[in-house]
Amino acid sequence: MRKLLLIHSCLWLSAAALEAQNPWLGLQQLAGTWKNLRSEAAEQWWIAAPDTLKGVGYALTSEGPVPRETMALFRRPNGSIVYRVVVPNQNHGQSVDFALVFFTASSWTFENPEHDFPKTIEYWLVDSTSLRVTLSGDDAEAHELWFSRASESVLQVRPTLRGYEAWVCNRKSGTVERFDAHTGTPMGRLYAGVPAPALYVCSGPDGRAYVLTGGATPSVLRIDPTTGLASAFVQGDGLRAPTGMAFGPDGRLYVCERTGEVLGFDGVSGRLVQTVAEGLPGPVALAWDARGQLLVACSGGRGVWIVPAGDATPRRVTPEGSLRWPTSLCLTSGGDLLVADADEAASIKRFRREGDAWAYAGPVARGFGWPEGLAMGPDGYLYACDSRINALRKIDLAANAELGVYLEGGGLNGPSGVVFRKR
Repeated sequence: MRKLLLIHSCLWLSAAALEAQNPWLGLQQLAGTWKNLRSEAAEQWWIAAPDTLKGVGYALTSEGPVPRETMALFRRPNGSIVYRVVVPNQNHGQSVDFALVFFTASSWTFENPEHDFPKTIEYWLVDSTSLRVTLSGDDAEAHELWFSRASESVLQVRPTLRGYEAWVCNRKSGTVERFDAHTGTPMGRLYAGVPAPALYVCSGPDGRAYVLTGGATPSVLRIDPTTGLASAFVQGDGLRAPTGMAFGPDGRLYVCERTGEVLGFDGVSGRLVQTVAEGLPGPVALAWDARGQLLVACSGGRGVWIVPAGDATPRRVTPEGSLRWPTSLCLTSGGDLLVADADEAASIKRFRREGDAWAYAGPVARGFGWPEGLAMGPDGYLYACDSRINALRKIDLAANAELGVYLEGGGLNGPSGVVFRKR
């Protein structure tokens, strides 16, 4: 074993020594994708020919990666190595060359004394996954860029909200407002809150808006978003004190009642088909998981209940004490359960499936006035209503970071639910 280790060490030292003697061989280690750790930027390098590496520097925007410079490393017949860069909005779009003046097994310094800034560019491969690029000049302060090796997925175009509308239900005004989901521009009112206040809004399989109304005679209205024409879809027929609704994977409309029931209505006729559950402790919102199981947020029970198919009894699936006052829930594309909780921190919490239950995985955002109305956007971000400050907030679940206010103004008055619909 000792002999094998010695042989391995000798081979590693030989490779390192070879790279120290042959800078071109060492530069091949740059091939790949590198993500800037301090800004939304990336570099990608690839071997284009035996004596050429090419690279592109990208700005990572919400519309996708935008090329902002092209680079090339090439070895001339005499063995000298040149770093060439082209930045379209600099040097009249002409290329600038930097000659290799110093190198080690893991660093390469290029210089052009005639260039204003930078005059020197150093690439230092700290280890196999970390890269530092230093730009420096005569008297100017050196500028360091830190990169980490990444997958090509960072350069994939991320979906946006372009071409979508956002329908926002307002609890205080009882209206439903329309917005251009991409720009946030108000597009008028989808429902005016007459004759009964709107409690919730969802999109049906037919592309129309379904508005749950309260008042003395609760109902579900069906609204054509193109014409604005509204008609009664469910009126009476078991509705007494509805709190939330959603279409199920079977095409039926499900409505939860403050009195503890979940009612199922035919998705075409609006006729009451069955009482799906009874005795739930204050149900307020519905969602379906990846297995097609119905999950119900219950404010009175301080948790999320599952309603099994058939005659099985509903049961709590979130840990005791993990939720104080759940107001809304939704599922991510990866299968995580997100719950808005009006607890002391006014937070949104993540749960992950463990067998037949859901384990608490920590908060993804905090500091709301009153969080509710969760929805995953077509762009992969989470959108949450804050009815106390009259705004919708945007959250990056991958980073557990809030990205700021998404919508405010435009008639928002106690937003309690949002729906994204492609035009």
